[in-house]
Amino acid sequence: MLIEVLLFPIMLILREAINMIPIIGNFVDAPDIGLSALIEIIGVGFYIFPAPLFFYFIANVTLWLGIQMLWAIIEWVYNKIPGIN
Repeated sequence: MLIEVLLFPIMLILREAINMIPIIGNFVDAPDIGLSALIEIIGVGFYIFPAPLFFYFIANVTLWLGIQMLWAIIEWVYNKIPGIN
């Protein structure tokens, strides 16, 4: 009961903050960012670096992120085996 009394004001503030989120969203005019903005950003990369180098960079980042994800899955699987720490 004591914990409930202490946490009630915090939960009340959080509940009110969450209730305000849709109201705030109605006042903000967010720009319509679609695929064209992404293509423009990638185009800037082509101006700075030659296309093959830019593709090597993207491929390298994708490769290492894929390897990291694969290792996380392997780690998750062998941690599920009983008796192995």
